[in-house]
Amino acid sequence: MNQRISLHIKQFSKFGTTGAFTALLDLILIALFVEKAHMPVLGSYILSSAICITIIFLLNRWWAFQHHKKITAKQVFTFLAVYLAAIGLNLGIAYGLFLLGMWYLLSRAIATVIGMFWNYGWSHKVIFRKA
Repeated sequence: MNQRISLHIKQFSKFGTTGAFTALLDLILIALFVEKAHMPVLGSYILSSAICITIIFLLNRWWAFQHHKKITAKQVFTFLAVYLAAIGLNLGIAYGLFLLGMWYLLSRAIATVIGMFWNYGWSHKVIFRKA
């Protein structure tokens, strides 16, 4: 198999594992915020997103893309720009589906799957690119 394709498969598998872990964590946090803390759904989505993107950055940086160089302000800014755009898209889809009557956790799960491909493309090509 081509070495480049092999690298993509390995990175995407780790990226997907990180994503699955943080997506599950996201749903658990949202459920806790809504059901136990009685927060509004949209506020729960936002707070959970803030927690999970921090974890995503660290896991993707050191494990999925094995980017061990010093963290730079440019890398953090690029990550935040990409992921804040992704979160905006995710919130729009999830909250829109919720307003249309879909269960709040299912709407978030669907939005997360849609955003996964956006996030991988930007993470691989821009954020954690090997110089």
